[in-house]
Amino acid sequence: MQNQMLENNVSQWLPPFYTFIGKNQMTIVVLQPGRTIYSYGCGLVTLLAGELILDNYTLKDSSWEDFKGLHYAAPFKLCRPATFFAPQTSENDQYKLKRLELRLKEVMDDYDRVIRYIDKGRPTVFLIQPFIRKELKIIEKRVPKFMIDSMPNDEQTRKVRFMFFENEGYTRQTAKEDWYMKDIENCVLKNSGKAQRSVIVPYGSKGAGKSTFMRQLINKFLSNPHSPPVFLLEADPGQTEFLPAGTMSLRRVKAPILDIPACHQEHLKESIMLAYFLGGVDVSKYIDRYKEIFDRLYNEFTVKSPVGSILIVNTMGWIIGPGSHILTHIFMMTHPLVSIYLMGGKMNHDERSTVFYVPRNNPPALKVEFRKELFVPRDGKGQGPGPGPTPAVQRDFAMLGYFLSLFSGADLASFFDEPPYGIELKFVFLKNEHIINFLNSLLKNFENPSLF
Repeated sequence: MQNQMLENNVSQWLPPFYTFIGKNQMTIVVLQPGRTIYSYGCGLVTLLAGELILDNYTLKDSSWEDFKGLHYAAPFKLCRPATFFAPQTSENDQYKLKRLELRLKEVMDDYDRVIRYIDKGRPTVFLIQPFIRKELKIIEKRVPKFMIDSMPNDEQTRKVRFMFFENEGYTRQTAKEDWYMKDIENCVLKNSGKAQRSVIVPYGSKGAGKSTFMRQLINKFLSNPHSPPVFLLEADPGQTEFLPAGTMSLRRVKAPILDIPACHQEHLKESIMLAYFLGGVDVSKYIDRYKEIFDRLYNEFTVKSPVGSILIVNTMGWIIGPGSHILTHIFMMTHPLVSIYLMGGKMNHDERSTVFYVPRNNPPALKVEFRKELFVPRDGKGQGPGPGPTPAVQRDFAMLGYFLSLFSGADLASFFDEPPYGIELKFVFLKNEHIINFLNSLLKNFENPSLF
């Protein structure tokens, strides 16, 4: 009986997590069941043993030979940290210790250190391989402390470009989020069981955490093997997820979103059902066009998606004045099953008095309100790095990722072969209203004198 009590309490006296350094700067992380840790940085994550949930996505214990790892990126200067959670496992679940030993032999010489640390417990063991995408590498050279805070004078941290920390207050906050996620998931799955499509509309002001919540919700559905297909309608031209700014699109999401938009800008026609260029990021100049495009995208979803599908609408942070009218149009058009209001963000007192309210006719079946912002101090200790990059700079990051995804190589010359820039110069006309335009006109005239 005494030995059984010691075994049950083993995770209480052990540290919540421990890291080991393997071959080629690989990091092996042992995370005790029921514990959560957070990470800034980037890398490739591979589950070795136990269960692991990364930003609400449940990692699968795939074949070691076939699985190269999931890419995650949580820049210190740009977003909140990535969340690694080890759920409690049942005693009836088989813990494959022998297979773990074989996998550890491949990545570290003194693997027996990890085995001794595990002892009789059943922790989650995962591997992070150092990896940084070329988009992040370029941004990192321009923005100090972009990936991780350089305050910890740790040579190993600088090499691998990621760091872990704990934050009990943040753990309680993410636990509340998970309760809401379960309510939303149950409501949607119940509706899908009736062969009906489900529309989810998160909304809130700028900085309230809509994009973060949207990614986490998508990951939650993709983790459920019984979940119907998930679609995303990009209705925020100023901060798009998969295409450059100024666009509105509809696509089916098949992979979890574990990094920032600059890392998953795509130019794959098969993954985009329909896309339009609005004309700019300032929606106030194109309100009628915006509504028309939104209606087309939503109609495309209702016609082309399988019955029971889920649609998540990525809305703007403009919920006052004309922005309130646009949100009303979205609600009247889609009749969402679930509406999610994320309070907080950047609003003054006058703006709060003119905020958008959900139309009373045909209200959502489930209305969720987050009373606090989805925010954690970025260093995990209560003192963040100050204001992050502006929305305009973030759009530049995404544009960088978009064009890098187009290039067949590192040669900048290939830029001119890709749409919409693969246009012959004889079809391009410039006005001589600025010195730069004047110089460009001279260069163009030098190539084709017949134009002038």
